[in-house]
Amino acid sequence: KGVVSIHVLKGIMKVTAGGEAREMRAGQILMLAPGVLHSLAALDESEVLVSVNLVSNPGAPLPDGVKG
Repeated sequence: KGVVSIHVLKGIMKVTAGGEAREMRAGQILMLAPGVLHSLAALDESEVLVSVNLVSNPGAPLPDGVKG
């Protein structure tokens, strides 16, 4: 459980997070708070980098720009 970053490297992805769907294109990054349910689907030939930054202090405030 940690902050998740979704970085579309190539193509178009449909990303659903917290019940909200959006299209993401190459170069776009989405940051999600720990525990936010999410799913990904490629709408075109795509490459994506998904990273999880494990949080050592779960009570710490979220970084600026992280969707909670």
